[in-house]
Amino acid sequence: MGNLDTTNILLGIMAGVSVLEALLLIAIGVGGFVPSLARLLHVPMRTVELEPWALGMRFRSEPAGLHRHVVAPGSPAEGARIADLALGEDAWISMVSRRGHLVEIRGSTAFGAGDEVLLIGEPSANLGRLFNAPEHDCRADTCLHQPRDFATG
Repeated sequence: MGNLDTTNILLGIMAGVSVLEALLLIAIGVGGFVPSLARLLHVPMRTVELEPWALGMRFRSEPAGLHRHVVAPGSPAEGARIADLALGEDAWISMVSRRGHLVEIRGSTAFGAGDEVLLIGEPSANLGRLFNAPEHDCRADTCLHQPRDFATG
């Protein structure tokens, strides 16, 4: 069988298949060879565990009282217990995620740097002050927390 015969057979098979179906078949066929080809070419690949749980909600407009913060190192929230955090009367913590796991919300629960926190409260409560690192207001000759200019070193 020559190349011309093989081409005619392939064209005959493909004649009954739509372009979309043909592209899908090619993608599946090629995609299945990627791990083998990567090993052959010594391209590093890693297996990533799927995280099957996600929580997503959509709103028609931006919710005014919903706040999402990440606990910054050195922030007032880092190491603080929920019961000791100055949230005020009109704010409460709805959800805390730590390294991808839901944290039970109790008064004794302490925050760690990197925790993701979902709060409900008045926008005027300025809740970000609790989760952001404090800004240092000091003179250049006495401050240990100098901002570094990465452009000049």
